[in-house]
Amino acid sequence: MKLEEQVVSLKLAKKLKELEVEQESYFVWVEGVPFFDGNHSERDLVLNPNDLLELTDNCDYDFEMASAFTVAELGEILNTELTDQNENDSFTLQCANAIDFWAVAFGNDGITITPQFENAKLADSLAEILIYLLENNLIEVPS
Repeated sequence: MKLEEQVVSLKLAKKLKELEVEQESYFVWVEGVPFFDGNHSERDLVLNPNDLLELTDNCDYDFEMASAFTVAELGEILNTELTDQNENDSFTLQCANAIDFWAVAFGNDGITITPQFENAKLADSLAEILIYLLENNLIEVPS
């Protein structure tokens, strides 16, 4: 399995950065890395700290970067309970794996208080629910 399949997509990583989620992750998305294949094209890559250091030491480019959060890292950020408006019930993160997608929502005994987010990658479903919670002021930006 490719590393890109195990972390949040670049689009969602950029959105989390825009929402000021702390950019602390083991992996990082790097946009527009020159790739000399005869066409001088660019690629978006997921790199670990050692590869990132090697890249930045050997290039004069100013790369756009965003944390490429893993499922474990997003799980730590989402390690919270939500309560209903009357604060009578608490709801926890629920994850389910269907044949070709992952579904996540905050719920309790079959009742959900957030929309259900579905993606082929669990990391993307977790990122989408985190974005929803932040944009709707249901949780504060993790610091």
